Amino acid sequence: MALKKCPKCEVNYMREGEALCALCARLHKRPSAAEEETLFCSECGEAPALTGRDLCETCFAEQKRQTALESLADKVRRDEANAPIEGRLGEEPSDADDD
Repeated sequence: MALKKCPKCEVNYMREGEALCALCARLHKRPSAAEEETLFCSECGEAPALTGRDLCETCFAEQKRQTALESLADKVRRDEANAPIEGRLGEEPSDADDD
């Protein structure tokens, strides 16, 4: 039984017939089936989801855009509600002071 150097690290020895030494085999083991499973977007179901998220890149960008638009619409509604009556958009100034 002859030993030869590991082709990966070229430091450790391994038996003939083995692909890698014990250390390299542990470090470079193949991921399990659960780790290989690709998660798809929960919104469109077509593209792979971003790492750590449940949405793909396109749906995530759209979600951020929608959130920004809703925030802007809320701000405009609050500003309109707090504006003086004569300063509201789409309304004509009252002529009550002219009488």
